[in-house]
Amino acid sequence: MKKLLILLLSLSLSFATQADFLAGMKYYKQGDFDSAFQEWMPLAREGNHAISQYNIAQMYRLGKGVEQDNQEALKWFRKAANQGVSIAQERINTLQAEVAVSIAQKESNLLQVGVNSTKLKIAPYDWLEEERLAQIKANKVKQERLAQIEAERVEQEKLAQEEKDKQIETFA
Repeated sequence: MKKLLILLLSLSLSFATQADFLAGMKYYKQGDFDSAFQEWMPLAREGNHAISQYNIAQMYRLGKGVEQDNQEALKWFRKAANQGVSIAQERINTLQAEVAVSIAQKESNLLQVGVNSTKLKIAPYDWLEEERLAQIKANKVKQERLAQIEAERVEQEKLAQEEKDKQIETFA
């Protein structure tokens, strides 16, 4: 009887954990990042919900629902990686590289998760798609800026040629 009670209690806690996690997913998909953070943070702090730790890390990395903080993101990615979320280790490597690039730029004045939770059998939010879209947007902005720089260069060359032509006419 005692074992049955313990089993039922652990199952109810597991269902409650899953409900909190799913509520966080729902809030995140709706763009309510503060509520998603509030649902996931207790699960992440408990230390036995690796996907919530991963999601909290991503929120810190991207500044969604919290102030963007790479150090805090690294802390939570490490916790998730230590629990077997392999993509978390990849994110650690990527984030460390981004931080290194960012530091280098400042010094020179110039950056479908398919892993299932082994405990809940739930796939985390598709951060890869979000990152891919952000990269596409960044590339578009970069291309627009390069086009603007090229247009300015062409305009400057045109003005310089006109000035040169005026000087030639003056001496002719």
